[in-house]
Amino acid sequence: MTLSAILKIDFVLLPIENKHMKNKTTSLLFAILPFFLMSQNIQINRINIDPGANTYRLDDLNADGLPDIIATGMYWDVEIFLNKGNFKFQYIDVDGDPGRSETFSNQAGFVDFDKDGDKDLVHVNCPACGDNGVNLYMNDDFKSFTKKLTIAPNPGSDVIYDAFDINKDGYEDLIVSGTKTTYYINDAGKGFKAGVILTPNAVFDYLHHQDLNGDGFVDLVARSSKDVYTFINNAGTFGTGNKLTNYDLSGYVSAKDLNGDGILDYYTSFNYCLKAMLSNKSKSELFDPLTTILCANNSETKHDLVDVDGDGDLDIVHGKISGEGIYFKRKNANGYETSKLLNHAGFQHAFYITADFNKDGTMTF
Repeated sequence: MTLSAILKIDFVLLPIENKHMKNKTTSLLFAILPFFLMSQNIQINRINIDPGANTYRLDDLNADGLPDIIATGMYWDVEIFLNKGNFKFQYIDVDGDPGRSETFSNQAGFVDFDKDGDKDLVHVNCPACGDNGVNLYMNDDFKSFTKKLTIAPNPGSDVIYDAFDINKDGYEDLIVSGTKTTYYINDAGKGFKAGVILTPNAVFDYLHHQDLNGDGFVDLVARSSKDVYTFINNAGTFGTGNKLTNYDLSGYVSAKDLNGDGILDYYTSFNYCLKAMLSNKSKSELFDPLTTILCANNSETKHDLVDVDGDGDLDIVHGKISGEGIYFKRKNANGYETSKLLNHAGFQHAFYITADFNKDGTMTF
C-alpha cells in the first residue's frame, strides 16, 4: 500500500472574529486535522498571527475547557485569540482599552486572581510607560484590563510567568522569573503574600508545571539557557531545585506525553536534532537521560512531534531551508519514513502548536 493510499488529510478553516485586527504584516498558524477521506484533495485555510511576538502559547483563559492562543512579545503588544468553539476564534487586542495608558510591550502572564473563571493579566517592565513593577490588571470579561495592584518591584527584563495553585487552597498563585525567580501565594483574592525566592537562584527562560511525582501537589520544571531544574512541591512550598545533569534542552521546548505514562515529557528541536527527556518516576531525577529521536541534515529545520495520520503515534513535522512548506516524516514499525511535502504553505522557521481545539478528541496543529 502506498503512502498516498494511507495518509488522508484535510485542512480545516479556523475563522477569526476579527473586527479590530490591526494592519500588520502577518505570519501563519495552520490547523491540520487527519480525516480518512476517499480522496486527498487539500483545502488550505489559516489564522493570521502577529509575527513580532516572542512566544505563542495555549491557555484556557475563560474556563470553558477550550484552549485559547496567546501571542506576547518584546516589541509587539499582547494579543489573544479566544476560542469560541467549532474552530472560531475571537481576536482581542489587550492593548485596545482606550482608558489605559500602558502599552503591554513585553511578556505577559495570566492568573485567575479572584477565582471568577476569567484569567487576569500580569505584566511588568515597560519603562517607556512608567511601568516597572509586577502589576495585576483585572479582566472585565475581556472588554478591558484595569490595573488593581502592584505585586512586586521591578524583577528585571525578559520576565516570564507561570500560574497555578501551589498550596491547594483553590486560588491560583503566581511565579515570576526575571533576574531571580520568585513565587507569590494568592491571599484568597485579597492580594499576594510576600514573595519566596526559589533556590538555587537562576534566570529561567522556560517554566512549566505538572505533578511529577504523583503526590497531588503541582511541581515546577524550569530551564536556564540549556540546563533543566525540577522543583518539587512539598505540600505548598518548593524545595531546593534539582539541576539535572547532562540534560541540554537548548532550543524551543515543547511538552507532550511521549511514553504514555500520563506525565508530560519535554523535547526540543535544536541544531537539526530532535531530542527528548522522558519521565521516569523510579529515578531520582524523575526523567530518563536525554535521548535523540532524530538528527536530520541542515536543510530540515524546526522538527516537532504531531500525529499527522491519526494512527495514535507521533510523526515528525518540520520545515525546510529550500522553499516554503510544511513537511513530515511518517512513523511506521521500522522508524521514520523519508521526508514528504505536506503542504506548500508555511515557513521554514515555523513552529507548531498542538491542541484539541474543538473538544472532539482529535489533536490539531
